[in-house]
Amino acid sequence: TICNSVTNAAGVALSSCTANKCVAPTVSCSQTDASACISNTPVCKDTTCIANSCTASSECANVVSGASGSIVTRDICHSNECVAEVDCTSDATICNSVTNSAGVALSSCTANKCVAPVVSCSQTDASACTSGTPVCKDTTCVANSCANSGECANVVSGGSGSIVTLDICNGGTCVTEVDCTSDATLCSSVTNAAGDALTSCSSSNKCVVPPTCSQTDA
Repeated sequence: TICNSVTNAAGVALSSCTANKCVAPTVSCSQTDASACISNTPVCKDTTCIANSCTASSECANVVSGASGSIVTRDICHSNECVAEVDCTSDATICNSVTNSAGVALSSCTANKCVAPVVSCSQTDASACTSGTPVCKDTTCVANSCANSGECANVVSGGSGSIVTLDICNGGTCVTEVDCTSDATLCSSVTNAAGDALTSCSSSNKCVVPPTCSQTDA
């Protein structure tokens, strides 16, 4: 029971006696259900319940709380805790230093919450998009992050006359191409935003749609 009152410098409760040492209990959770996380480990990061403490928003990546069906994403570090939002009712300038875990600056105080400023761009000119919101999706500058290529539809970067289409999700970001120099099998799982399978490694070492042929012309 001595472990019940033991914490480390990060505020993590070392309440489990394992191999005769006080250690943090291993409690499983998920990004859709953090109900297992209670008391001193109230939030879920990836698949583990942890104490809610941070020094930078990058530490709040994949931090959630709540039960299935009512999950709350806590991707902003504020006052050394991962929070879902920052209230700027009393001071709009507080937003000047607020970012989320993706590095997006939430510098605009809108409806008393710190949010990313709405910056207009177009499919032919994304030059307005800089820093934490480097790419243009439809008409809005956004952070370059994705879970699948469908999210990269209408994502571009660059200025007028030198626009680059980033319609492939690779490594969590929208990219214009995937290099297969070192491993041609990389292409086996590559698709673009339109759903085309880019399963062929071209002579220029890029993942592309496999070339077609016919029974009369190969």
